[in-house]
Amino acid sequence: MATITIGGTGGIIEGNLGSANVNVNLDPSLYFDGSTRVDMNDTDQTAPFSVSAWINFTSGEHIVNKEGSWFLYIDSSNRVRFDLVGLSPSFVRGGADKATVGWHHVAATFDGSGNSAIYIDGVSVATQSHTGTLTQTSSDLNIGDVAAGSSSFVGYIADVKIFNDELTTTEPALLASKIQADCDALGVGNLLHWYKLNEGTGTNAEDYQSGGSDADGTITNGTWKFDSYSVDVQDNSTTT
Repeated sequence: MATITIGGTGGIIEGNLGSANVNVNLDPSLYFDGSTRVDMNDTDQTAPFSVSAWINFTSGEHIVNKEGSWFLYIDSSNRVRFDLVGLSPSFVRGGADKATVGWHHVAATFDGSGNSAIYIDGVSVATQSHTGTLTQTSSDLNIGDVAAGSSSFVGYIADVKIFNDELTTTEPALLASKIQADCDALGVGNLLHWYKLNEGTGTNAEDYQSGGSDADGTITNGTWKFDSYSVDVQDNSTTT
């Protein structure tokens, strides 16, 4: 009897499976329970820049931030919001209720010259023009909360990427086409940091970046889950 093994982050298998066994071994993902935070020793990110992540949101706020400089989070109206300290207006937001049920890809960009944008699942939902200068800090990057621990995210966060340029208008759709996809394969350049958050054990969040300085993270109060992704099995050899 044949065995079909499916790994990674889910998908669809379709065909005449007959009596084959289907072995599903999905990647782990990091669950943020409201007290979870990942701290990365990063001090080299400057404008322009972009940030993206896959999220499965339950409640709370902060997805990823560099405290004192910028914050990407879900606000109280269930909109994706991107705060930029030192600019006026100080934020861009959009996409009410578009990223709050199930897995979604979110991305935010800043061109360094006063223009920002937010994308959900590869589609632009908000743009904003700003005046002023973005505040640059030496603070660490944080995933799932601010360093003060007061605005925690509840749910799953995976595949966090930081870029040292403004993503083009077409690149967010490439990033949203597949979770945990390598940027080289997607044709998206200027990756500075990449946190898959799929280690499955321990408290280290590896930086899989292809360029820039390595900045592994430390996970506090994280829980590894093995059932956050799914596989749709469509067996054409049966009527169900």
